[in-house]
Amino acid sequence: MISELKNVEIFESLFNWHIMVEISEKEIETVAKKLNFPLGQDFLFKCSWNYYRKCTVFSLNRVPLLFFKYVRDDYFFEVLGLHLTINLFDSEMTFRNYLTGLFKSQKPIPYIITTYEMGVNLSNYNNKDYLFLLGRQCYLHEVLALYDVYDRHFIVRDKNSLCRIDFGRCFENLQKEYLGFRDYLNNKNIDVSNEEFQKGYAFEKLKISNNLRDKRIDLIKFIKSISLLEKDYVLIDFEVKKFYERLITYWKRIGFLKTIKISDSELI
Repeated sequence: MISELKNVEIFESLFNWHIMVEISEKEIETVAKKLNFPLGQDFLFKCSWNYYRKCTVFSLNRVPLLFFKYVRDDYFFEVLGLHLTINLFDSEMTFRNYLTGLFKSQKPIPYIITTYEMGVNLSNYNNKDYLFLLGRQCYLHEVLALYDVYDRHFIVRDKNSLCRIDFGRCFENLQKEYLGFRDYLNNKNIDVSNEEFQKGYAFEKLKISNNLRDKRIDLIKFIKSISLLEKDYVLIDFEVKKFYERLITYWKRIGFLKTIKISDSELI
């Protein structure tokens, strides 16, 4: 219990945090305000009950607006990848905003709420028309060690925007070479050396580096705060020290720390 309370204090300082006690119109209005989302006076919401509870908030015209879900597995890694992308790396690559916290029912359960992204998933298009955008996503995925790469995880907003919508397998296999995106490309018969793909990869590498130029200290403080977390089996169900060391080693090995001009000694 002490570890959980300590972790909650740290999560409140790190993430966009909110404790929920019910799913009601009043609570949804509170959540929308925290997300700076113009919900309007009238809306609908529909929930499905199973192992993963999910709720969608709609306008009266049935346009989806917000998406809520319980996260029982790998919660920390998902919210970490989501937060880093939106607030530090490149917000263009995913949801406009998110909120996370504990749903206080009989037993506290972590949840994540995101804005709903309008568009159609990539399986409805020719992947080879989006090689530049896929190259951009590839670099982000490598930094996040994000696996589970399929067309259904990318929403095509328009010709110039590809949105990743699932961060559930971030920071996997940190001790190994990252292969998540390469496997996807192989399945699609896309050559990783393709010129447009490589242009996108280089573009995103530079963009994230530029975005972190004025947020370098913020990233260092954020990452170092992770080392203060403790296993509590609610928010944290892994060995924090081992993960922290592997993350720094991984970022150093792929050249990310060098690119953003942070030494591993600054994170220890």
